[in-house]
Amino acid sequence: EVHGIGWQQVAAAPPPENVLRKLPAAIGGDILAGHNLDEFDGRVLNRILREQGLPRFANPTLDTCRLARRLLPG
Repeated sequence: EVHGIGWQQVAAAPPPENVLRKLPAAIGGDILAGHNLDEFDGRVLNRILREQGLPRFANPTLDTCRLARRLLPG
């Protein structure tokens, strides 16, 4: 609901475990960038990885939400 994505849009998507097994090879050692990555998305991603018995990401991150708060306080 938050993002406006409905079940019909993701019904045919592969299950997370299929995608996550391929993700480390696709990302390699690159920086993971995202908005609110450190406080939300990264935690969710690492929880799902743990549930699937896969190693968590140790890549450096760039959280654009944290960056915006630092550059635009208040």
